[in-house]
Amino acid sequence: MLDRRGGDLNPLSYARGLARAALGAGAAVHGGTRALAMNRIGAGWRVHTATGTVSARQAVLATNGYTDDLWPNLRRTIVPLFGAIAATAPLPDPVADAVMPSRAALYESGTVTVYYRVDSVSVC
Repeated sequence: MLDRRGGDLNPLSYARGLARAALGAGAAVHGGTRALAMNRIGAGWRVHTATGTVSARQAVLATNGYTDDLWPNLRRTIVPLFGAIAATAPLPDPVADAVMPSRAALYESGTVTVYYRVDSVSVC
């Protein structure tokens, strides 16, 4: 299927961009730190981890498709989509233009959704 109204994004680049924007706005990012409990304390928040607590005026709860029960009913609002990524060596422009001239994302719909896109980002 080709839907020219659609778009695509690189999930890792998107997450990095969100973290960069949060840091730029003065947030502290505690990646790789599992929150065990989160509760309101007055006008702010307290987040409990295995190694201590963090208090903040505002908190952003960032999770993935495999969220646990940290926040009541959050799991019911997330629908995980399963995907896999395969990459090729960079394609010369004439080859990429022949394979996907519009550079729009293409996808197949079925039991498993598969999509294709040409990405201009090189992987190191």
